[in-house]
Amino acid sequence: MQLITFEQIVAPFFADDWEDPTGDRDEPRFRRQFTDDIAITVGLNPVTRESSVRFSPSLGVQHVATSRLATEFLGRPPDAGVTLSSTGITVEDVLHRNGFTFMTTFERWQITSPQQSVTVAETIYNDVVEYGLPEFSAVRSLGDLIERLRGERRHQMQTGHLAIACALADSQVEAESALREFAAPMQKQQGAMLDQTRRFITGFVEHFGFGAEHVN
Repeated sequence: MQLITFEQIVAPFFADDWEDPTGDRDEPRFRRQFTDDIAITVGLNPVTRESSVRFSPSLGVQHVATSRLATEFLGRPPDAGVTLSSTGITVEDVLHRNGFTFMTTFERWQITSPQQSVTVAETIYNDVVEYGLPEFSAVRSLGDLIERLRGERRHQMQTGHLAIACALADSQVEAESALREFAAPMQKQQGAMLDQTRRFITGFVEHFGFGAEHVN
């Protein structure tokens, strides 16, 4: 049974001038430039089962130059940077903080019949705008993104983004500190993860000209 079409799920976002940078019909993603430097991305993260489709929308915030360089340092295709964010949230977490129960959020983005498709698509869009976007309302510049990343409990790639952002902001001391933090997991990493970390650090050093002591 066809529960929802690509055109139905993207319609509310297109009506509000969001871009679809990837055109992926299975994993719809949207992007909006908020300032010259800052963009917001939205992923719908659908999970399809035999008789239902459930979405789990998430938002990310990116500084365009930071995301472009992170993509380059990771060795990914340049167009991957279009949706690569420095940090993000799930709309479900935001709704829970606003008093919604788990079952409420589970059901509000789930489609079990074709008749629900348009309503659920509009609900997703409204939840993204009403609850998700305000989470990033204060991030309007490179400095704002750095401040946001400083205050978060970061995973490794967020720390890598912080290192890049600080380097772009000519804050070399903080950039080196973040790069040192990014490199720390190398002692326990193996295989592809270790290769990725080394590749990122090598790209960083070649681009910015410092941090070579972390390449090993």
